[in-house]
Amino acid sequence: LKKEVERLFYDTQEINLNNEMLPESAAALIVMSPEKELTGKAQDKIYDYFHNGGRVFIAFDPLRSTNVNSFLNRFGAQMLPGIVHMDENALAASGTHLVSGLVKDPKNPLMEGLGTESVVIFYVTGALNPLPNATTEFNPLIVSPETAVLRNGFTKTDKLISKGPFNLLVQVTDKENKHGVAFLTMNGDLFSNHFVYQHLNPTLMFNIFSSLTKDEDVITATPPVKS
Repeated sequence: LKKEVERLFYDTQEINLNNEMLPESAAALIVMSPEKELTGKAQDKIYDYFHNGGRVFIAFDPLRSTNVNSFLNRFGAQMLPGIVHMDENALAASGTHLVSGLVKDPKNPLMEGLGTESVVIFYVTGALNPLPNATTEFNPLIVSPETAVLRNGFTKTDKLISKGPFNLLVQVTDKENKHGVAFLTMNGDLFSNHFVYQHLNPTLMFNIFSSLTKDEDVITATPPVKS
């Protein structure tokens, strides 16, 4: 992801949220698939940054991340129990645990260039729901198709919880400070595996990081009309 973001002409810097402060010049913060549980201090810094108008991209790995709901709840979101993947027939056809994500609202400028029939490919992922009476606005961007299922794990004997669609990538906005924006997903591989180069994922990544860094005009710009 660092390589791809730098290809978009952004400067990147790694920081330790436990003992370092966020640079005032930072345009956005990326929390990508942390391998260890975020400390309370790190969570406070991320949320305070968001609440004060910061822009954040947060991706958790549902197979590695624990106790993420206490953190997600502060953003007005919660992870549903279980893991999202395709149904047994789709799994047999694909040979692996993959989820095709569908664009929720093609008219959203953030989804410019993705189209109505586009799919975004995830590995096994988690699902997100809004919390009632939250202090954020919850906007689903990518959802799973009806064929996706939410299970406790990977074996065929796992209890089926419910069927899709599920929210796979969401945008939340702070109701008090509209500049505070966070993109949340329970898939730590979305922009770090080989699927980043397929199925319009590069366009999605470009749109998200252009929005994060307030370069929305890059997303919504249209070519001039020839007379």
